[in-house]
Parts: sequence; C-alpha cells; structure tokens
Amino acid sequence: MNKAKVGEKPLVVVTHSLGTLVFKRILEYANKGDPRLESLKQNLKGVVFIAGPNKGISFIDSFKEDLKVACYMPRFDSLGSLAVSQEEALDYFLATLYYSKTTYYMARRLKTRLEKLQENFDKMKIKGMTISEGQPSRIGPTRTKVMIVDKAEAVMEGYPNVHIESKNHSETNKIRNKDDPTLIAVSKFIDESFGQGKGTKG
Repeated sequence: MNKAKVGEKPLVVVTHSLGTLVFKRILEYANKGDPRLESLKQNLKGVVFIAGPNKGISFIDSFKEDLKVACYMPRFDSLGSLAVSQEEALDYFLATLYYSKTTYYMARRLKTRLEKLQENFDKMKIKGMTISEGQPSRIGPTRTKVMIVDKAEAVMEGYPNVHIESKNHSETNKIRNKDDPTLIAVSKFIDESFGQGKGTKG
C-alpha cells in the first residue's frame, strides 16, 4: 500500500467478502498509531463492505461434514466409492480447499474478534456502508445452494445497508452495466463521502 502511495490522497475503499476483515485489521493497526498508515487514516473518506462477514459466516456450519471429508481425502483416485467423475472431484477439492482452509479457519479464529474489529471501526468514526447478497451460491460437488454471507451477518448496526436481491455472493462486486445496483450504490456512497450528498454514520 505504501509503495502504491495508497492514502496520500482522499479515498474511499471498497472491499468484498473476506477483504472486509483484512481491511478492518489494517484499520486496527492504523488506529494503534502505525506511522505507515497515518496518511491512510487521515485521508480515508469512507468504506463500502460488499458481502462482508461483519458478524460471522454461518454457512460453514452446514458444510462441516463435507469440509471434514475433503480435508482428509488423500488422493483423487480414492473418490471412486463416492461415484463422482474426476472433473467433479477436482471441483470438489478446489472448492473445499478454499472454503476449509481459508473461510473455515479464518471464520472460526476471527469470529471471536469480529466485535473488536467492529468496535475499532466505530471508534474511528469512518463513514461506512454495507451491501448484502440476496441469492444463494452453489457450493461443492452437488452444487448445494447456500447463502455465503446472509444479510444478518453483513449488516453493521447504525450503518446503511443496500440489499441486492438479484445477486449472489460472487456477483455482488461485479458490475454488469451502468444500471447495475452495485455500481449505483457505490457511486452514491462515494458522492456522499466527498460531500456531494447526504452523509452516513461517521
């Protein structure tokens, strides 16, 4: 960030999914007085958290068994008894590798810290907004439909939320056209953050 000179000029940061936790952690360091983040702290006008797990990631509970199996599968050729194709096995392995080793462990380890991360964000009095997903995503070899981060987990108390009913988790940060609801919400927030519209908490 320093090499890219991020924070030397006024800016609005937009994060997606687990990027929410990463940026909140950066803000935690900034609020503790890290000199490398002082300019970012001073010039940050607002933050948009898109489909971010501000209060947790409950969907992993429904995949405990799938994740457990995936973590202990030694080789693809051992999947014969599961009656799935090699393509399905590869898809299953990649999906569960990501969700088990990234989402599962990060969610479990950080869950106890989510409130502290939010408390720090509140103390910094930064303008903020959340965007929540309205459609389930298909996960695993059976393409089971689950809400990755539901609305209750994405919203932050006291901050505005834009719920996009037509998009799932991975689609919330994709811009399709000029009338895209994500683009409209983020653009409006940026205008407000730079004093061109009605303000938000912060």
